[in-house]
Amino acid sequence: MKLSISFLLLFLLNILSVQSQTYNLTVTITNLTNTNGQVEVGLYRTPSNFAKVGLTYLKIRTKVTGNQVSVIFKNLAVDDYGVCVYHDVNNNNQCDRNFFGLPTEPYGFSNNVRPSFSVPSFESCSVYLNKNKSISIRNSF
Repeated sequence: MKLSISFLLLFLLNILSVQSQTYNLTVTITNLTNTNGQVEVGLYRTPSNFAKVGLTYLKIRTKVTGNQVSVIFKNLAVDDYGVCVYHDVNNNNQCDRNFFGLPTEPYGFSNNVRPSFSVPSFESCSVYLNKNKSISIRNSF
């Protein structure tokens, strides 16, 4: 009886430690054409929120110091994540858009998905995080 209780406790502790493991996602944004403003990197975890302003899971803004910048999202649970970035060239804290709603500042998505006429799907941009990972996003118009 004591052996089976000990085995059960050990089993449950193992499950809890696996579920609580977290990982880091390093995102490098390349092809920055100037050092004006900042780059905003939005991390999404919920497909229905993907690429919607104000609905990011986490967000990091960083100053542009060269033709690429990197940010690290730390202690993330195992899951699918989507990433959107834009270069806020004029530093006004928003991705400026034209009359048709298209961005007028450089932007990009995880998996380097290039949208045609609308925001790409979360599924096409998702990155499954089950270990520490590094991804690169090419910033462009």
